[in-house]
Amino acid sequence: MSTVDRTPTTGEAGTPVPEPNTDTNVEVPVVHPARAYVGKQFTNRVAYARLRAELATARPEFELVAERSGSVAESWARHGRTLLDAAEAKLRMGAIGEAWRHLHTARRLELYGLEKLDDARGADGDRRRRSELQLRAAVVREEALDALGGWRRRAVVDLLCDGDEKLRPDLGAAEIEAAMAILHEQYENVHMARTERQHQFNQLVLMGAFSGLVLLVLTFLDWWWDPVPTTRLTGRLAAFLVTPFGAGDVDTTAPGLAIYMTVAGVMGASLFGIRSLRNRSLSTKVPQQVNLITVTSARGVIGAVSALLFYFVLQTSLLDGGVVLAEGAITAPMMVVVGFAAGYTERLAPSVVAKISSITEAGGAADPDARPNEKRGV
Repeated sequence: MSTVDRTPTTGEAGTPVPEPNTDTNVEVPVVHPARAYVGKQFTNRVAYARLRAELATARPEFELVAERSGSVAESWARHGRTLLDAAEAKLRMGAIGEAWRHLHTARRLELYGLEKLDDARGADGDRRRRSELQLRAAVVREEALDALGGWRRRAVVDLLCDGDEKLRPDLGAAEIEAAMAILHEQYENVHMARTERQHQFNQLVLMGAFSGLVLLVLTFLDWWWDPVPTTRLTGRLAAFLVTPFGAGDVDTTAPGLAIYMTVAGVMGASLFGIRSLRNRSLSTKVPQQVNLITVTSARGVIGAVSALLFYFVLQTSLLDGGVVLAEGAITAPMMVVVGFAAGYTERLAPSVVAKISSITEAGGAADPDARPNEKRGV
């Protein structure tokens, strides 16, 4: 037992801080060599190397604390070894986030060995040096003040510090563990947010590359099937596609151009999504209710619908008379470019719809033959 009286951080006066429940049922997965190889290939190599180095030093440090405190067979040491084994297994699987979580928990369990060392030193009357817990608490405090903000920072300060934000001299393992848990949760949330952004970036790149490949394939098929008689199925498909990249004048009202514009809209949406990821702040509040593939697919669908809308807008009589475009300016290549712009610029389609609405409303209001009730839409 320690000779230092520790004041609880919460609860009624005189009530000791309860020791945390260190019982855990962490199952160490058995990793097949083939799965370990695949997991390593699809993992960020820098993150993999960093965590592997951390695990290589964490186990000797953990065992040293257990041996110095005489706690090799105690529950916190047993569970800590299990957590370190699980972290190494998750690393081999490529699950970096889960491996860090297990490592962080094992690090927090070390505090009970450090507390036992401090208790033994206090019983011997050796108080000339700062205790092991105070050293660990000082590191956690400085790290938290630098990395945390909001409620997490206030919670760590309340757990570790007095009113002047200086370390309390009566800190125990329970208080430091709670502070480290808040700090580790922040790190794990940041890693989750970065992983989410990386996955979405990969999906957008694949969507853009696939839509570009589809555009090239459609153009090649139209060129390949062009000499085929129109009585065959391939000839009918070639006549329907009408590539916008051919020589000579192309009928801009051909339905096949709608396919090219739609694919170009998906390409534009994927490029805009990649650009927006660079400008988006790294929030640790990762939404759990929306799947990443759903968000990426929604971008592609919105881009395709916007491009398809412009296919019909460019065919309307609202563009006659130089309202938006000069006469004869609408060409097949320009329609594909407009489809790409519709997918890339989120506000382009709504702004054009608003413009058309204002034109139609103005035309209805200026009709001298319309009755008063019709002008008001009654």
